[in-house]
Amino acid sequence: MAIICITFGERRRLIARPKSYQALVQKVWEVFDVYVEGFIIYLTSPTRDEEVELDPSAYDAISDGFSLRLTEGLDSSSDGETDNKQSDDLTVREVELDNPSQPELTNASGRGLDPNPFRTWVTALTTGADLGKKCEQVWGMPRNEQRICFEGQRMSDEDTPGALEAEPGNNIEVDTGRYDGKPAIFLMSPVRLDSASVQVTLSPHWKFSTIYPLVEPVLQNGNWSSVSWQVSADPNGTLKDAATGVECSYLYWEAKTTSDIPASPRVSSEYPFNPQCPDFSRMGRNACILPFSDFIPYLDRTLTMLTLSPVMRPEFMVYWLPKFQHIRDRGYDIAFDFVHQAAFEKVAKLSVDPQPQTVARIFLLFDETAKGGSEHLSLAELDAIDWPAKIGMDADGMRDQEAFRVLEWGGMQTHGF
Repeated sequence: MAIICITFGERRRLIARPKSYQALVQKVWEVFDVYVEGFIIYLTSPTRDEEVELDPSAYDAISDGFSLRLTEGLDSSSDGETDNKQSDDLTVREVELDNPSQPELTNASGRGLDPNPFRTWVTALTTGADLGKKCEQVWGMPRNEQRICFEGQRMSDEDTPGALEAEPGNNIEVDTGRYDGKPAIFLMSPVRLDSASVQVTLSPHWKFSTIYPLVEPVLQNGNWSSVSWQVSADPNGTLKDAATGVECSYLYWEAKTTSDIPASPRVSSEYPFNPQCPDFSRMGRNACILPFSDFIPYLDRTLTMLTLSPVMRPEFMVYWLPKFQHIRDRGYDIAFDFVHQAAFEKVAKLSVDPQPQTVARIFLLFDETAKGGSEHLSLAELDAIDWPAKIGMDADGMRDQEAFRVLEWGGMQTHGF
């Protein structure tokens, strides 16, 4: 067994030579209790006093008696063991977990709001509490804001990879669970409306993060929050907010999920759609999965079926296109579904006065999924889906140009849930 000396700052430690460059970096994090973006590592051999900078590609040349001095510096490249995949707004950072004496079992990659990549090894005996504690140390993210899952199953503090039947090479994901929902509300009236009130009330599962035209949310009983606008509406779709004087084409709200109430069960009769755990089929015979090249034209056809106008469809596409492209660029297909209107209404109540003849609420769920990973609906089968009927929407009523109608579109990327 090769023994080397590592130095960081004022401290020096003799250690057994880690098997790889990245394992050395992780060992330094553990031994010296530091979490920095990267190191510059200087090497001194037993036969030479001259210090040289170590490139990761030369790590295998290190043997017994070598000394390494580490200083903080720019992030070094790894030997390939590190997974540096990053999602658009969720990334992870490398760190070594407790229980190092246990045999390595499975990868645990976390996805949080920290800008640095993070991946770790866990064992059959690592508990959800162990992993949550380490995530809190690295990210400063409280345990109750984390979502630790294996193959879609939430890990409790007592659960272990072994108990969940994880195998070597499997992935355990740690996520902040802070998902965005981004709906836009359009009022379509054949005649001018001098005054219309629009109110959105959110369940405690999530809270408003962005609202336009600007208005302050109001907290109601049971931690439900609401926003209200008073607007005029012209037949051409232009809205004017009475409070701010802002003219716009739609009313916009964005929400992020909270951790104030338990995220389990994922679904119930009370909440068939749970924003904290936005669940839909990513595998199996009924899963809706397409590659990017097929998904974009299919989505446009579906939005047309759901009565979005030629003006609304590009708004929808352009808003979500960077997310779709990011999934494509990562080498994945796109899994998707739409939330039933009645289920969405239970977590985001929409009230409009005067009452419209027809309301359409279109909310897309999507995520990345491995190419060819499972059986799913073919493109021909997807084209045969009656999406308005599937989500409980009155498409004929929405096409009635003589009626007062309200259409809301939105969506969220579910990030593994």
